[in-house]
Amino acid sequence: MRKKKITYMAKEIGLGPSLFLITTKELLKLFLVLSLINIPTLLFIYKYNDYASIDTFNFFTMFSLGNMAENGKVCSIVNLA
Repeated sequence: MRKKKITYMAKEIGLGPSLFLITTKELLKLFLVLSLINIPTLLFIYKYNDYASIDTFNFFTMFSLGNMAENGKVCSIVNLA
């Protein structure tokens, strides 16, 4: 474990807020690494392009798993009566 010097700002704001900021910084790093790992999966789903031809207005439909399984809007054919 490396030893870091406690900064003046960390002493000024206290232990709780300092730990919150450190945790937030580390979670940001983790999120960025996991996002980079998932880029190939997102590209695969985007390239499938089955559902995107119907509703290209919504950007997020091209990156959903429904893009791979359905070629039509499921909500428009459901009959609850």
